[in-house]
Amino acid sequence: MKKLLLSVVVATACFSLSANATMQGAKQFKFVGDTQYAGFCEAVITDNVDLFKKSLAQHKRILSGNKSGLSDTVWAAKKISCSEQNLVSFSQQRNATNILAFIESATAAEQIEQAKYKFVGDKKFASFCKAALTNSVDLFKRSIRSQVGILARSKSAVMDLVLDSNNVTCAGQGLKEFSGARQATDVVNYISNAKA
Repeated sequence: MKKLLLSVVVATACFSLSANATMQGAKQFKFVGDTQYAGFCEAVITDNVDLFKKSLAQHKRILSGNKSGLSDTVWAAKKISCSEQNLVSFSQQRNATNILAFIESATAAEQIEQAKYKFVGDKKFASFCKAALTNSVDLFKRSIRSQVGILARSKSAVMDLVLDSNNVTCAGQGLKEFSGARQATDVVNYISNAKA
């Protein structure tokens, strides 16, 4: 019984030491300048994917403002920096294998998704078709916002213009019809609610 109790105490102490060592690594790193995205850097330092995901969720509103059409994870990996390096380079330097695997899987999924479709014609409106293809309301909203001030003065006016089947077509169909045909239910519902 004493051996079992001693083993449990030793195992608990080892686990506590390794967890504390990881957190000490994060605490030894000094965040300076704009610390708005420090959670991402801390996630890399501790190689903690859950903390990385939590940072993505925390900054969802800011990240969804990117107009590149990239997923939040891929955009964050390219645009957010720690020690003047993007998250990928910083993760490689810190040997954060779990974070690297998470970013690489998101990047691979993004590349596969983009490789499935070929956009022809005026590609500045391709993001609307891509939103319907991927059933992404976030991408649809970003696409609308990106055209405010270019096509029209307001989001609702831009939406009216792009939903007119004579303006934006995807595979020969108007955007509403194309979304319905592709069973992009989230996008169809968003359009319906916005037009109601």
